[in-house]
Amino acid sequence: MCMTFSRVRTISIALLLVASAPMIAAGRALYPHRTAFQGAPLPSTLLEGKVVGIQDGDTITLLDPLNHPYRIRLLGIDAPEKNQPFGKVAKQVLSDRIFGKQVQVMTKGRDRYGRTLGKVLLDGRDINMEMVRHGLAWFYKHYAETQFRGDAARYADAETAARKERDGLWAYPDPVEPWVWRKSRQR
Repeated sequence: MCMTFSRVRTISIALLLVASAPMIAAGRALYPHRTAFQGAPLPSTLLEGKVVGIQDGDTITLLDPLNHPYRIRLLGIDAPEKNQPFGKVAKQVLSDRIFGKQVQVMTKGRDRYGRTLGKVLLDGRDINMEMVRHGLAWFYKHYAETQFRGDAARYADAETAARKERDGLWAYPDPVEPWVWRKSRQR
């Protein structure tokens, strides 16, 4: 019996796929939160890992179980820049809360700088919202439509409460929004 080359190749590929199916399934069971594209989380995926870096009050570095680093931009908030008044305080408070800890990040795509956008959860608590609630960041109204359902209203309420109680940066007269401050520095 004589088989053509294309038929042999088709059968070989089918056998390879059948043989590799248990390994693929085992990998999904071991890391169910991972996608096939490790460097680029799909919209609305869940990452888990250890916080190994705090760049400023709204950007962290996460190391996943496979030791792959992710630069995470906290979704829906904008903290003062490092060299802006209250910037070092925001960075330090974020560090005190999550540095070296295991967190979950609900991702929502990437920003224009390639950072993964996400909501950081520590023991089920929304760290992004806590930063706003304690007057360490602004609710980033400009990007409200990119947030998870209901978060924009919660973050707006958190900022209103922090302003009313003069918590954090709201204790100072006329704090300057980071997006305004950045624009003034570009000139």
